[in-house]
Amino acid sequence: MSEWVKSKKYPGVRYRVHPTRKDGVEAAKYICIVYKLDGKTKQETIGWSDRKWSEIVPDGKGGTKVVVHKINEKQAFMILSELQENQRHGRRPITLKEKREMAEQERLAIETEEAKAQKENMALKDAFEVYLGWAKTNKKDWGHDETRMNLHVLPFLGDKRLSEIRVADIESLKVRCQEKGLSPATVKHVLQCVRAVYNFCIRIGSYTGDNPTRHVKFPRLDNARKRFFSDDQVDSLLSALAEKNKDVHDMTLLSILTGLRFGEIAKLRWERVDLENGIIHVDGKNGETREAYLDNEELVEMFTRRKELFDTTPFVRISAKSVRGLVFPGSVHGGIMKDIPDIFMKTVDDLKFNDGYEDARQKLTFHSCRHTFGSRLAQQGVPLLTIKELLGHKTIEMTMRYSHLMPDHKREAVRHLRGRKTAKVIPLRKVAD
Repeated sequence: MSEWVKSKKYPGVRYRVHPTRKDGVEAAKYICIVYKLDGKTKQETIGWSDRKWSEIVPDGKGGTKVVVHKINEKQAFMILSELQENQRHGRRPITLKEKREMAEQERLAIETEEAKAQKENMALKDAFEVYLGWAKTNKKDWGHDETRMNLHVLPFLGDKRLSEIRVADIESLKVRCQEKGLSPATVKHVLQCVRAVYNFCIRIGSYTGDNPTRHVKFPRLDNARKRFFSDDQVDSLLSALAEKNKDVHDMTLLSILTGLRFGEIAKLRWERVDLENGIIHVDGKNGETREAYLDNEELVEMFTRRKELFDTTPFVRISAKSVRGLVFPGSVHGGIMKDIPDIFMKTVDDLKFNDGYEDARQKLTFHSCRHTFGSRLAQQGVPLLTIKELLGHKTIEMTMRYSHLMPDHKREAVRHLRGRKTAKVIPLRKVAD
């Protein structure tokens, strides 16, 4: 490559000619600028004349635009003039390196703004598709989300961008669902679906705005079952189940006398049952561990009978290695049962326990066995905090449903004051004397 040559037309610009490289029909030039900075001579390279360079400049409308230049002596001189002018007036940039760094920062800022705008422009229906792809591998009930969104949300808000949906839109969605006659529970599930989509998009960084559902009041639900099995119903139910299905009978008895949920019963293993001390170590629904107590002869007899069967029946012990040791193995390969066998509800229906009750919350189900346990405790005056611990409730509010069944403890507390000697009350006038 040749030596540096000073440009004859543009002061401060130099170049070197490549022996073989061409810029069209002419030899390619390697161009640089030379100038004084803080009393020292500084040389910075512009680049090859057969290349192009770009910069971001004002577009005259309050924005910016990208302009592409061909590298040549004239453009090098214009850059040099800009840097020297900035030096004289105390502006930035004052070097080519700084100019390029500022241009890169500007480019990144524009790209960031464009990416943000693109995120804000995602339609709800597109965001839901992204969410659904995640839900299919992470949520068992993703199908319910898909149905609710397709039926109630997307026809109304699907084409709107996430950034365009306001609190008023969510309120309108709630009203539309209510006008369709949907139950409060369904309306709440629909709104929760929309909330989940927004939260998911925010979490993965595909949306940076606010979640409008945060400012909407969801319907309050009263799903608490009020009914429980009476003593006569318990006797009739257990007698009928004993003749039809011994396993279902035993699970029903266990739930009524300990308050265990069906899921807790289905996953119960013998290693968690301490027959010697009469304790069941329960792995609860909310991840907590609690104790249930075998302080009932019928319950102890049931566990003793089942343990003898377990110890003497090889099929039960080895039918499924992954779930070996279940107290109540399922009928299919001895695995964990997913639902209470149909014979339970068929027996309840045969006994006509739900005749005349249309509200699903008032119908007796297997979960009513657990409710029966809690109700019996309340009727016996057991403190609510104790009931909460025995049932494994997450909050005391869940236990408060039993408070109306408790004896009138407030009146009883006052009654205990009767007959007690109290301190003599001194009249005020005597105090004055």
